[in-house]
Amino acid sequence: MNRVISPPKSNPIQTQLNIEPCHLRWVQTTLEEADAVCEQEIYTLISTSAESRLSMSDVTLLGSRQAAGSEVVSRLEQKGIKCIDTFGSTRASRRKKLAFFMGDALVKATTMHSFKGWEARAIVVRVDRAESARDLALLYTALTRFKRHNAGRYMTVVCSDPSLIRYGSNWPGFVDRRQSDAIQSVIPNS
Repeated sequence: MNRVISPPKSNPIQTQLNIEPCHLRWVQTTLEEADAVCEQEIYTLISTSAESRLSMSDVTLLGSRQAAGSEVVSRLEQKGIKCIDTFGSTRASRRKKLAFFMGDALVKATTMHSFKGWEARAIVVRVDRAESARDLALLYTALTRFKRHNAGRYMTVVCSDPSLIRYGSNWPGFVDRRQSDAIQSVIPNS
């Protein structure tokens, strides 16, 4: 029996990956300034990304704990930026989680733990500690919550734990604000 052997198929040459822009930023700061830096980074994210059609409703703030996000929400709301969050007492937090909706036209704010299984196009992560394996696992969860979007995606990590500075310094948009003067609010009063 004669077998016919086909010539090998040629593989097409890949010339370019069709991947949307991905903007990564790591801001190292102090614990005392972290809330103000988060506020500023959210505003900067919106105001500098006009070409990507990014709006406030695209932004999600992820805190390592409720306390790490609720103060940022308070600061934003004082400036007239509306937010939907899951922070509060156990009962209030549970009620807020039921109303939490990614399609809402507000800035979203929740904990890294509560955001498991969700995705967002523009994320600001507030890291105040990385002391345990659980803390690092939550940070990993937050870093993997990127949603693909043709017009680009954005992640800014605002970190006040000095043990992560070596890791953060490898990010393309690394900024060390630990030695800078006090951070001023850049969101105009409404």
